[in-house]
Amino acid sequence: MESAALGTRYYLQTTEAMGGEKTTELRVDGGGMNSDLWAQIFADTIEKKILVSENKDGAAVGAAILGFLGCKRYNIIENAIENMVRFSIIKNPIKENSKIYKKLYRIFLPTLLEIYSKKRVTKDL
Repeated sequence: MESAALGTRYYLQTTEAMGGEKTTELRVDGGGMNSDLWAQIFADTIEKKILVSENKDGAAVGAAILGFLGCKRYNIIENAIENMVRFSIIKNPIKENSKIYKKLYRIFLPTLLEIYSKKRVTKDL
């Protein structure tokens, strides 16, 4: 669980460093978010508010949103999302836990980058 959360922290920081929009919260779904513990680990690790979707099947909701857009039920995607997506759980970072995860991240990140540097994306010809 911590590895997934620490990896998410890395990718968020990388995206923001490349000029991506700074995030203050993550809106999440999926089976893992059935666990309150995992949602809290994510909040503590990335130090951002986590909003857990009421409906954990984001792909189906996304398809429904696009369908309603296509049927002209909504004019713009933001309206469809606002009306069709609800968040049932909110997890805020716990500062004491975040301090521990910061220390772990300083160990995790160099190890992750070392693994990536040795990973080949093409075969030897």
